[in-house]
Amino acid sequence: MQIQRTSQKLRGKLFWALDRLKGNQVKRHLDEITDVLENFDSERSRQLRKINLERLLDHATSTTRFYAPYQNHPLSRFPIIDKMDMRKSYDDMLSENYRNKRNYEIATSGTTGIPFVVIQDKNKKARNTADTLYYGNKGGYELGDRLYYLRRWTDENKRTSLDYFLTNIRAINVTDLSDSYLAKNLSKIASDSASKALLGYPSGLSTIIRHMKFSNHAPFEIPFKSIITMSEGISDRSRKDLETYMGAPVISRYSNSENGIFGQQILNEGSDYHLNWASYVIEVLDLYEDKPAEPGQFGRIVITDLFNYAMPMIRYDTGDLGILARKNPYFNKARTLKEIVGRKMDVIFNTRGEPLSAFVAYEMEYYHELKQFQLIQEDKKRYTAKLNIEGAFDKEKAVINRLKKFLGQDAEIEFQYVDKFPELASGKRQLTINNYIPVKAKEEV
Repeated sequence: MQIQRTSQKLRGKLFWALDRLKGNQVKRHLDEITDVLENFDSERSRQLRKINLERLLDHATSTTRFYAPYQNHPLSRFPIIDKMDMRKSYDDMLSENYRNKRNYEIATSGTTGIPFVVIQDKNKKARNTADTLYYGNKGGYELGDRLYYLRRWTDENKRTSLDYFLTNIRAINVTDLSDSYLAKNLSKIASDSASKALLGYPSGLSTIIRHMKFSNHAPFEIPFKSIITMSEGISDRSRKDLETYMGAPVISRYSNSENGIFGQQILNEGSDYHLNWASYVIEVLDLYEDKPAEPGQFGRIVITDLFNYAMPMIRYDTGDLGILARKNPYFNKARTLKEIVGRKMDVIFNTRGEPLSAFVAYEMEYYHELKQFQLIQEDKKRYTAKLNIEGAFDKEKAVINRLKKFLGQDAEIEFQYVDKFPELASGKRQLTINNYIPVKAKEEV
């Protein structure tokens, strides 16, 4: 145990020693993030946020062909862009100042599997590292802790041996969660006495918990100190199971591959996502018009990345929907995201045409026979409940009654039984799919 702790401290010291050799790149960013977020209402915080935005807009309009027409315009006059826009204008969005510099390609397959590549400069990469350290610490993770990282690991995103050593990462591949693979990894985790944290997709973590339940695996005697989920929502039941079996509180993070961390829940400070106003400007816009969403209403989450100068991303539509809350009593009193419902294409509408959180699909978690589940909207009032079951299932009527409480009493629900659910290219699994486009959205198209 003492050897493990000494090793973890050495990793932290070595990380910061290397950063000092590089001019304290990460340390300077971490200090600024801490200052901006933890003194949010101070004059210094306001000035730093203002200066960072002004510098980005000036840089983008001066060095890219795409943003040149918007010189001296306020942020609100810049266009909303998405992945399709960036693919079409890829070369025009690259900064002339960074074309011949050492940059980094960040590739994501996203939901559709179509490759999407964003170029990031060295300073942006250092900022992301600082954001990760800041929010990791807020979630109970400390630099040097062993990190079990559950995600889709490929040749493109795997790290160097030195990086794995410094970050103390143990990779678990979400694309191979077979019983034999899980049994081997759970055995290693159970005997691991290191101070450790867990980071991963909720759908993959739920598969691990289900395996532990069905194999009568006992909760870990040596618990995790931190569990952070990312990219997907997590139900109250899954959260409780994770805390029981893994021994640590669960918090959720909101991020994407092409930008970084937008926000995270903070231990003992409410369920809202505390936003990363230090590194991004975050807007929540109306579903159909480019104006702020009404208070308490779902809107499109649009971000401006303040630190990627190689390929500026200004008013980028993340494809996610959320509700922006008013100032909260926790942490720094800044505005938070009250709820994130996932991608627009995955949002389910009730029979009155009102958007629902993807969490409606978690209502099927109450039935232990279900290994996996998915809710699909086929038409305005017609839905398919797709089930992967363990043994017999005779509770269709109960499921219908439960779902109708959210979808509407006039909802028509059919069942489809499958042996396996396909994964997205990212390694995540969809809880909800919308094959129906409401009339208002059709008019927009």
